[in-house]
Amino acid sequence: MRGRTILGVLVAAVLGCSAPAVKSADPAALEQARLVVKTLRMQQLIDAMLGPTMQQTADLLRKVNPGNGDLAAKLVMDEFVPEARRRLPDFVDGMAHIYAGHFSAMELRQLNDFYQTPLGTKLVDKLPVLSHEGMAFGSAWGNALAQDVLQRLKPELEKRGLRSPI
Repeated sequence: MRGRTILGVLVAAVLGCSAPAVKSADPAALEQARLVVKTLRMQQLIDAMLGPTMQQTADLLRKVNPGNGDLAAKLVMDEFVPEARRRLPDFVDGMAHIYAGHFSAMELRQLNDFYQTPLGTKLVDKLPVLSHEGMAFGSAWGNALAQDVLQRLKPELEKRGLRSPI
């Protein structure tokens, strides 16, 4: 399932699907939001996720293209990663607009002030690890939930002539 999600994102990116529209924001809020996004190192976080995400996509392409999987994977790595990196500033700007749409300029200034404190700096430093561990935990939690529910539903699915994936 996760491979399908990654592939869907990949296909959307390759086919040039446009990003969702962002609301116009108060210029003062947007200025502060850009500082928050920069302080949170969002561009670096997304850039760091590109490699593992593309590796998962490459592995999926190898599985569905027996004999030509390495070629398909190389095409993705050669095209997608550089294009994603080229578009990272658009991502960062979009995130700043999102923050500016949810927080006032004063609130964003307060966030920026907080991120300059020792605790705020520690939080920013720990965000990559927290995100990675949170995603791993969420994935394992979701997989266990799906397995339990599907196992419980298996007799009912079979009774109705449906197949269970487990």
